[in-house]
Amino acid sequence: MEVLIETQNGKIFKCVKCEAIHVEYKNLNFNLKEEDFWKFASYIQNLDGEEWILRNKTSNFKRKIIIPVGSHIFNALLDSKELNELRSLLNFKKDSAFFQQTIKAGGLEFTSHLN
Repeated sequence: MEVLIETQNGKIFKCVKCEAIHVEYKNLNFNLKEEDFWKFASYIQNLDGEEWILRNKTSNFKRKIIIPVGSHIFNALLDSKELNELRSLLNFKKDSAFFQQTIKAGGLEFTSHLN
């Protein structure tokens, strides 16, 4: 595993074998293909937390920002502070050197940076 970024409550790392990107935030874990990771990161960055807080103000849940995960039977619940921290965790550049692919053929090794 290659750690891409880490915050106080989260970490993003990439498996060098399966190429999956793993997002750990508090007690949540997302295992994503790279394309899905960037979609997820964009979704979180553009999520209007204040709108969700207003929309769910009468909800019995303590955390009012509700993010559906997979199907409607499981949701991640966040408050404003947690949403901002998750955004910080997910806010790094796609063209970072962390996203590279290495192919070994014979005695040669080729590395390309993914964009």
